Amino acid sequence: MPKKMDTIEPIDATFDEVASKLVNIKEMPQEEIDKLPFAKWRGHIDLGGNSLDCYVLNNEVRVLSSGSTTKAIAEVERGSLQDYIGQKALNPFINKDKVLQETIRFSIPGTQWVAIGITTEHFELICRGYVQ
Repeated sequence: MPKKMDTIEPIDATFDEVASKLVNIKEMPQEEIDKLPFAKWRGHIDLGGNSLDCYVLNNEVRVLSSGSTTKAIAEVERGSLQDYIGQKALNPFINKDKVLQETIRFSIPGTQWVAIGITTEHFELICRGYVQ
């Protein structure tokens, strides 16, 4: 708990770790997983030699895997998208909070995984922010 109740102290964890504690994916009941959109189609996009996992969900929303997006942007094996789109230099170009609030949880048929994705539109904004 924070020492001051009007202060939010930094959390030493990745976005995915924090999100999984808020909605513990590993303990998510099957009936909740069944209500999530699911990946109808899966593919890969080559981005400068980095492979992004992409999906078309059953509701026709197109998403990119949060993990592969972070890997492509930051050239790290694992990391939090929040850390890489929250850079001060990107603030004029990327609404980090909006991107993170609008992540999409979805299931991947044939696996026990619940994935986190971002829309292709948000990924475009992130790319434009890095180019600016």
